[in-house]
Parts: sequence; structure tokens; C-alpha cells
Amino acid sequence: MVVWERVIELTKRAQEKKTEPVVWSIEVTSLLNTAAVSLPSAELANRLVSHICWENHVPITWKYLEKAMEVRMVPPFLVVVLLSTKVVPNRHALLHPAAYSLYLHLLNKLVFSLSSLVNSPNYPSLMNSIHHVLRLNQLYDDYHHPHPNPHPGVVLVQFLFTLVWQLLQASLQDEGLLQHKSSLLFLDPDPYPDHDLTMELDTHPHKHALHAKNTSTAIQFIARFLHDKLTSRILSLAQRNMPTHWGAFVDELEQLAGNSMILRTLKNLSPESFFPLNLKSNWPLSSEPKKKMKLSSVLAGSASASGVQSHNDSSLWLPIDLILEDAMDGHHVMAASAVELFTGLVKALQAVNGTAWHNAFLGLWIAALRLVQRVRKN
Repeated sequence: MVVWERVIELTKRAQEKKTEPVVWSIEVTSLLNTAAVSLPSAELANRLVSHICWENHVPITWKYLEKAMEVRMVPPFLVVVLLSTKVVPNRHALLHPAAYSLYLHLLNKLVFSLSSLVNSPNYPSLMNSIHHVLRLNQLYDDYHHPHPNPHPGVVLVQFLFTLVWQLLQASLQDEGLLQHKSSLLFLDPDPYPDHDLTMELDTHPHKHALHAKNTSTAIQFIARFLHDKLTSRILSLAQRNMPTHWGAFVDELEQLAGNSMILRTLKNLSPESFFPLNLKSNWPLSSEPKKKMKLSSVLAGSASASGVQSHNDSSLWLPIDLILEDAMDGHHVMAASAVELFTGLVKALQAVNGTAWHNAFLGLWIAALRLVQRVRKN
């Protein structure tokens, strides 16, 4: 505890002296090394974000935070998650629109290069921290087992889905289009309960302009998430495995695409191109009872195959089993070819699970063997 108090004291002194971020980072690193604190440090990330929000929300502290992320004093993705729970609810024009602008800047730098996250040496513990900060087991309780620490790949999918959905709800709220206030993701349902907005915004026109610019940026980020090759594939895993939440997400996407005035002013984006056709609906699945039967048989097959694939947990590749089942099901026609689905899914799972391509191939191969076993049993 003492070392963290010293870190904050050092940071406050640096703020007063306007110490350069690189000098501050060297001093803090030296202090933490002396105290045998390993870096990157999740606790340091928590302390710095709490320090900034909101008593020390000044440009120099944000520069310190960004420097800490750059030199890996803190886990960058954990910082983004911590900020999402504090900055996004306070993004409004009368609160901290500048902080939201900085948050979007950091988000843009990080989230479209997920390989650095998946390949980090502390990936499992980092995803566990993200899981607890975002309370994913509460947000998506239907998709979590009683075990408190779900697989990092599952957390990665839900983490990305949550960040995008939060941006979506924030953008809808900013334009007065949000209809379902009971399911907000870390947003204040009534950000201005005691203010005369017209008078306040007339007094602070620059904040109002920044707020509108932030909403425009957020909408463009949402579209980029949906169109980017890697992030769209990861989101497709949420589309397939979280149909209830995905349906609500798509409803809100359509609400934004159909009614956003800001979206209509963007030169490089239109309501028609806002999100791809293949993400507009849930994956084609068989009837609910049959789906449950499939999943239970898949899990049984996974358990029986664990001896063959002990180094490559077969449960990581369960979505492949479900795709194979649907490909063999003659009761519905897939919107895309099975080859296209397999290609995108395997690449996404390989990235999400952080495995080598050799293990990805083994996952596909063993999923096919399980399908053959199930067909023979039937």
C-alpha cells in the first residue's frame, strides 16, 4: 500500500512541476522496481485511472497515462477498459467531453491491433482482470459457467462486443435515440437531471461542439469495428453464440442507422453502408430443442476427445462443431457458403484463442472427427 501512495505523491509533484512524461515514467519505474513490483502492473493502471478521474483530469496526467501505456508500465487494454467505465458515463457536454475524446483516441490506437493483447505473456491474467472490471459474468450471465475465471478467448469476444455496444448506446443517447434505458452498459440513464440544457450549452459552445464531434467519431469507430477484417470476425462469434444479446445489439444498430442525423452528415459513411449485411441477423440455427441436443453432444464429444488433444483444449473450438452441424443440416440454407464460414471462423478462433496455426488445424480436424462419431452414433 505504501508504494502506491508514493507513486501518487510522485505523480502529483510531477504535475506541479510539469515534469516531462518520459522523466516521470523513469522515476515511477525505478520506484516500483525498488519495491519489487513487476511491470506491467494492473494495480498501477487502477491507481492512475482513479487519480485522473476526476480530481486530476488535466492534460499532463493524461500524457503520463499514455506514456505508461507506451512503455508497458501498465496493460494498455486494461487501461481502456477502466476508462470505459469512468469516462463514457461522463462524456456529456457539461461534464468531461475532452476525456471522452482522449478515450476514443486511445481506443483507436489499441483495439484494432488485438494481436499484441493475445500474444502478451500475461494474457490469461489480463483477460481475467478485464472480465472482473466489466463484470461480464453479470452482463452475460447466460453464457458463463459458475467458474469465476472463464477462458480468455471467451472474455476477448465479450470484451470487444461490450466496447462496441457501449459506443453504440452512448451515440444513441447523445442523439436522443436510446429507447431501452434498462440495459445500459455503464451509462447514466439521465445525465442531466437538474440542468437547463439550452442555457448551459449556450454558455459553453466549445464543449457542445466537442461533444458532437465525439459522437461523430464514435459512430465512425462503430462502423470500423463492424467492417474491420479481424474485429468483425470476432464479433461474428458473439453473433453466433450470444443470439439474445446480439438481437438487441442489431436493433440498436438499425435504430442508429435509420435515425442518426450525425451519421447522415458523414462524408465517408452512409446509413446503407453503416454495417454489413452478414451481421444484421443471428446465425441460422435449427430449432431450440435440437440446438440444445447438438450442444450437449458436442460437449460430450469434447470430453471424449480431451485425451487426444490435451495440449490444445478442444473446448476452444466448439463453434466449429456447431458450424459443422449446421452445414450438415438440410432444414435450412446458409447465407454464405460453408467454406467462407469455416475460413472466417477458424481465423477468428485462432486469433481469439491465441494459438498457433498448427493447433487451429488440429481443432478443425478433431471437430470433424467428433462430427463423424456423432453421425455414426445416430
